Amino acid sequence: MRQSRTQTPSVRFLKKRPEKGAPVIPPTATYTVATDVLFRELEGELVLLDTRSANYYSLNQTGTRVWHLLSSRTTIGDICEGLSSAYQLAEEELMADLIPFLQELQDVGLIHRQD
Repeated sequence: MRQSRTQTPSVRFLKKRPEKGAPVIPPTATYTVATDVLFRELEGELVLLDTRSANYYSLNQTGTRVWHLLSSRTTIGDICEGLSSAYQLAEEELMADLIPFLQELQDVGLIHRQD
C-alpha cells in the first residue's frame, strides 16, 4: 500500500480573513462536490481525500457543516443564512469568511461552481 501525501491547507473555515479584491459570488450561486473526493466525518471534523492527487484535507466543525450543505446543492445565500442563525453572526461577516473558504476549496479542486 502506497503511503499518501498529507496536506494541511488553511481549509479551516473561519480561520483567516479574506484578502482585498476577493471574488464576488452571488448568493444564488451553487457548488458541487468533485466526484474524485471521498469524505468521512471523524471526531467532529471532516476528512477529505482527493483521489486524483492523494492529498488529504480536514475541515473543522463549521467547515463540515458547510460541506454537507454544499453536498445538498444549497445556494450560497441559504448556507450563509443558516450559519448566521446558528452562530448569531451577521450575514455580511459570514459571507466575508465563506467566499475565501469556497475559493480555496475550488482552487484545490474539491468543489466546482455551477453557473
